[in-house]
Amino acid sequence: METEELPQRVATILGVEKMTKDEQQAFLDRVGMLIIDSSINRLLLTLNEEEVSQLEKYVTADSEVKDTFSGLLDLYPQLESIVQEEAIAFQTETVEVMG
Repeated sequence: METEELPQRVATILGVEKMTKDEQQAFLDRVGMLIIDSSINRLLLTLNEEEVSQLEKYVTADSEVKDTFSGLLDLYPQLESIVQEEAIAFQTETVEVMG
């Protein structure tokens, strides 16, 4: 199956098109957080103790940075490819399990 087809298949399987705009946004927010959480967990596996400590401080700090995720991408460029892989994995697993 082509990677480009996955988002549409997932949306159809999960009935996203039948949701209201607010429900769609809430659903996408939840799925996005799941993907980000799993991506950060994978990132943690690649970091040493000091880097993990720095990441924890960054995430928990009261920062003036409005977009924590963009800041994380700046600090850990490898996170972008991890997020892409996790998004594709989520889509693929959804289609395999529910499709």
